[in-house]
Amino acid sequence: MDNKFTTFSKLKSIILDLGVGLLEKTEQRSQQLHAGVLITGPDDLIITNEGLFEILPDGSVIRVIVHAPQGPYSNKQDIYHLDDPGEGWHKYHIYWCKTVQQWRNRLRKTNRNDGSFNYPVFQSNGREYKPEMARGGRNLNLCYNCLKIAHRSGFRGSVNHFDINNFLTQQPNLDNFSTIDHTTDYDRIPNVYAAEWPEISKEFKSQRNWTCERCRINLTTHKNYLHAHHRNERKYDNSLFNLEALCIRCHAEAHPNNNMLRGKNLTEFNEFFPLPN
Repeated sequence: MDNKFTTFSKLKSIILDLGVGLLEKTEQRSQQLHAGVLITGPDDLIITNEGLFEILPDGSVIRVIVHAPQGPYSNKQDIYHLDDPGEGWHKYHIYWCKTVQQWRNRLRKTNRNDGSFNYPVFQSNGREYKPEMARGGRNLNLCYNCLKIAHRSGFRGSVNHFDINNFLTQQPNLDNFSTIDHTTDYDRIPNVYAAEWPEISKEFKSQRNWTCERCRINLTTHKNYLHAHHRNERKYDNSLFNLEALCIRCHAEAHPNNNMLRGKNLTEFNEFFPLPN
């Protein structure tokens, strides 16, 4: 199953140039998401008013949904709710709504698009309930609060008749990601970077011979002062034509309003590499 929204141009040539096996890693991550990935809270998601997202290793942006498997269940009535989601309280969520916040530390995210979810359910005696359902997927209904948000966004349906495949394949407005906080270390992984950003950044700067593409200073012996700059400021777009190797001084000039680039590191860099008189 492929729920990718964005496949950046020249992606194949980028992967070949960088040599980091992104296609294989992206496919592996997609398979993990289809089965369901445990998360610890909202920091493991990209949350916007359009829904919940993840950026795959190749930079593709996909929608994901979350649910909170519970248990153990102590009586037949609780178990019955698992067979008939319309009668139970366990739902899936397509937004970070007020209901899902109570389960923030017990969530699984997935890109599965058929309304079914893989997870085990255990009874109070320790036995798994209908393990064949865990493998094939347990059916769940959509959260009512998420449905209300979806209606305001133009989607139609009900909690038990919602076209989740149509929702997951809707193109997001990627400009919404530009306001998400990111870290100050340009070789770490902010929550809007591709998962392989540290490796991509290092390989790209190595290809540029650790040289700033604007002032031509070679930083082979001072590699921490060379950054991989995104020309269009979209940090998930790692196509070669969007990346530029810049020393910290040129990077600061490219971002005149970014105070994170105007600190101790820039001062030290200017001492090592003063501007000519």
